[in-house]
Amino acid sequence: MFKGMRPRRTIRVVLWTAEEQGYYGSQYYYQTHVNRTDKQFFFVSESDKGAFRPRNWNSTFDFNGSPIQRIQMKEIVENLINVYGITINVTDENTDQGDVSLWAENGVPAVNYRPDSFQSYYFRYHHTNADYMTAFEEGDLEYVAFMFATTVNVIANMDCWCEHEQSHSSSTPTTPTTSSSTSLQYGTEMTLFMIIISFLFISID
Repeated sequence: MFKGMRPRRTIRVVLWTAEEQGYYGSQYYYQTHVNRTDKQFFFVSESDKGAFRPRNWNSTFDFNGSPIQRIQMKEIVENLINVYGITINVTDENTDQGDVSLWAENGVPAVNYRPDSFQSYYFRYHHTNADYMTAFEEGDLEYVAFMFATTVNVIANMDCWCEHEQSHSSSTPTTPTTSSSTSLQYGTEMTLFMIIISFLFISID
């Protein structure tokens, strides 16, 4: 970790097995963590439909959360990703959150990346003998890693996901703080939880 670059919240990368058999891995993780009083999940994300570079505006971050949270997500994408010519939209039209569905259903803001090529290209290989890393083209993983790393870093450091934090304030113990950040007012560790199924690109202790 570069000096001075540690985020305000913990970023986790978790890789599960047994998704196709019934989300057994993610369900077990959720059940063993959801009632912990020393953690508060702040955001979850997933790349269940492939990690292919966006090549047109049909690529989306499928978002699950409140209208205000969706606006915050759109601001991140428009100001820090779209400006580099990366064609991706934020939409709430597709509610499938894959392995992070349980968190989304429990009110945690969630994103599932859906590249424009997931049906026209990836599903030619999906669950076949050709479903290997060779399905990726040069630049795919780098672009998608940039999108997720940018998004989670901003969310891990932003002042508030205000509606989400206020909804937990009645059940979460508070402690005095000198920080002006609303997101750090609670005594619990604010955990930003990121899940990438297709590949591992960041690890923060």
